[in-house]
Amino acid sequence: MIIKKITAITVLAATVLMAGCQTSQGLYHWGEYESGLFGYYKDPAELATLSEQLLTAIEAADGRVAPGMYAEYGTLLLQQGKKEEAIAYYRKEKDLWPESRHLMDAMINNLAGTEDTSVQRDE
Repeated sequence: MIIKKITAITVLAATVLMAGCQTSQGLYHWGEYESGLFGYYKDPAELATLSEQLLTAIEAADGRVAPGMYAEYGTLLLQQGKKEEAIAYYRKEKDLWPESRHLMDAMINNLAGTEDTSVQRDE
């Protein structure tokens, strides 16, 4: 009898604790990005659809833009010939995620065709 009460209390406590840990939203907002990317890999003609889905996900992120999403969108813009817009999104990625600074600086410098001497290099 006591074991049944202890088991019931333990199960109830575990349920309450686990329910309290559940969140309705993930850490980042991905939108339909994953399914759009899969569609694009299957059919590269879906570039415009993927771009639209990624931009929608970025706009709906409400401050929870996932790492790499700005850079990915910038690359999609670059594939569409929109170099200046791509650079703007690479800068947004660099500003939001400082750990991407070196890669984004290299991408920006490559697109700009000039070497920015203010970029520090690790040697």
